[in-house]
Amino acid sequence: MIFNQPPDINKRRINQVLKYLERFDLKGKILDVGQRSPMTEAIEKRFWVEIDNTEYNLDYLFRYPRTGYDFILYLYTIEHQFNPLNTLFQLKAILRKSGKLIVVYPSNNCKLIWSKYHYHEIDRYRFKQLVEAAGLKIERFDQRMPCCRINGIRPILRYLLGYNAYYTLTK
Repeated sequence: MIFNQPPDINKRRINQVLKYLERFDLKGKILDVGQRSPMTEAIEKRFWVEIDNTEYNLDYLFRYPRTGYDFILYLYTIEHQFNPLNTLFQLKAILRKSGKLIVVYPSNNCKLIWSKYHYHEIDRYRFKQLVEAAGLKIERFDQRMPCCRINGIRPILRYLLGYNAYYTLTK
């Protein structure tokens, strides 16, 4: 997914996520939605934690090693899914009552800069609707500048008009 980007872009994205996660006492059972990635490894290394990963197709039924997760990390994945609502239902079912679901995705409100690799470009209004439909609550919203290389008109527009959305969700 995001890791076919140039290394400097990946490093900036990883550092943004690590900085956001510093506000949490990241311990207990942690699940990263999707395949293991350099992001997963960086989080494990920085916070001295072990992270489980999901298996199989996220748009249908997927497997996870345990239930009762304290933290679920849904990082740069939701925009690549055909049916993120189904995934949110499944994640809610395995999240502890006091657990946190961290969702991060690029948000581009301008259709001109939408990515051809994304099934969804989700703005704040639509994400709120998606979260409410899944029976979850938004505890916190933050946004960060997008990580992109300025080498053409679309990257310039993405940098000026887009942002990375950071949400903390609860049951």
